[in-house]
Amino acid sequence: MNIFKKVDEFGVQELRLWTIAATCVLLLAVLVSVLGYAMYHFESAAGNANILSWRDGAWTLSMIVTTIGFGDFYPVTDYGRAIAWVGVTFGAIALGGLVGVGAKAIGFDSGIQNRELKNQQCEILRKLEAVEEHMGLDNTVDENSNLLDYIIEQAEYESDMLVDGWLTAGLDSAGQYTLSIEAYHRETGIPYKRWFQETCERDLMRLYNHYLERADEL
Repeated sequence: MNIFKKVDEFGVQELRLWTIAATCVLLLAVLVSVLGYAMYHFESAAGNANILSWRDGAWTLSMIVTTIGFGDFYPVTDYGRAIAWVGVTFGAIALGGLVGVGAKAIGFDSGIQNRELKNQQCEILRKLEAVEEHMGLDNTVDENSNLLDYIIEQAEYESDMLVDGWLTAGLDSAGQYTLSIEAYHRETGIPYKRWFQETCERDLMRLYNHYLERADEL
């Protein structure tokens, strides 16, 4: 079991909420402490500086990353202003992540449309499985189940989500360069089959090597 990621009912991998929240909080802490010290370092040497200690710098960064901006402390040097720009940019990202985690935690689902599409896809797959079963088609996964007429490269495939699979690059019956990915879902045992088409062998092999080296991106 992966403590950082989870797989939903559609087999889609996503980060756990606590992972996202912890990352955002850590980013905010780094921004306030490190950039706060950098702000103090560059600002304290200016003649008209109002940020004269690390505490002043940390407080200033806290106001900047949260976009509150009381105005009691502010940068007067170019370096200090550049640090403020970095702080507000990454602070917005971190705060946005925390807002998203909070919305997800209280039950607000921003991906309703995507979930409906996944439900429709799931229904189509179930109907296809029923047709295959009725016609007596074999739905197992092995090195020969890729439906390709000519194989260029083939390798065993496994990821956090899929097991006992095969990654195959070759040509289909129409002569199209095709990448076949077939495996079983690790948790459900349901066969997973997917095909990608490319316009030339070079692009096909680039995609093949990409998923071979980064299996968990699928």
